[in-house]
Amino acid sequence: MAEKILVVDDEALNRLLSEQVLKKGGYEVVQADRGEKALQMAEREKPDLILLDIMMPGMDGFEVCSRLKNDERQRQIPVILLTALNHRDDIQRGVAVGADEFITKPFDVNELLTRIKSLLKIRDLNFFLQNHEILFHQFESLTDHLVEEQEVRDSDFELVIRSMLE
Repeated sequence: MAEKILVVDDEALNRLLSEQVLKKGGYEVVQADRGEKALQMAEREKPDLILLDIMMPGMDGFEVCSRLKNDERQRQIPVILLTALNHRDDIQRGVAVGADEFITKPFDVNELLTRIKSLLKIRDLNFFLQNHEILFHQFESLTDHLVEEQEVRDSDFELVIRSMLE
């Protein structure tokens, strides 16, 4: 099953271009044309990654990214800010609101696809580590429980031996 990418841009031509590039890269694409709709689509569609324009009417991309990263259910979704903005302050603000990457328009297709692949791999590795951490804690808890049971058995055995010796 293809990984799903949510493309958010108020310009229809930019969404269409991104969609064509992503579909050729083997991804499923869903679209939103404004920030508010992007938040709804992220909740409903559960994308694997979000490609997000910054300059949009209403809620801009910085605000959308901030809300996504502050939502426990969506904070693990990688977000790439794809924008015409390239000033250092814009990049710093993007990082501050939780963006995982910042790519300026016009973008290089190979660079975009490489960064998407890299972020999805990092996301998968994070899930892997989280699952193994949970398993480790379950194993640790089980081990503690078994040690406690063994200590009780040892104590009971010691009492039996003492009573026999008396």
